[in-house]
Amino acid sequence: MKNTIKIFIMFFIVLAGTIFADDNIGKLIVKVSGLHSSNGYVVCHIFNSKDGYPTKSKKAMKYINDFNLKNKTAEFVFENLPYGDYAFTVHHDENANHKMDKTWMGLPAEGWACSNNAKGSLGLGVPKFDKAKITVNKPTVTSNVKMNY
Repeated sequence: MKNTIKIFIMFFIVLAGTIFADDNIGKLIVKVSGLHSSNGYVVCHIFNSKDGYPTKSKKAMKYINDFNLKNKTAEFVFENLPYGDYAFTVHHDENANHKMDKTWMGLPAEGWACSNNAKGSLGLGVPKFDKAKITVNKPTVTSNVKMNY
């Protein structure tokens, strides 16, 4: 009898977990085109708030590296994202030195992109989070961006 009760309780817990599972979880697929070469790797940082976006990579909620650069493209899949607003940055580290190289004027010397292909004012500088944000509000959201050099 005790085993029957235990089995019934376990069945109820599994059934309740299935019924009440959080359906507000999505996946963001980031497809990057326009790479100048297949050298190095591409990294994508995703942020869920303005804090740190876009230059403070240590404040990103997640990041993924893509070392398999075929046909001068890269792809990233961020899974298990709670529905909400996100913004991402992409950096093509062609020389694989783990940093964004800059020109003597402080401009990026390597490829970069932001969600929504957003750019700063007058096409210069970094975009604000609100300009680059993308909403994950369904099971799969895909975003296509083109690298800037």
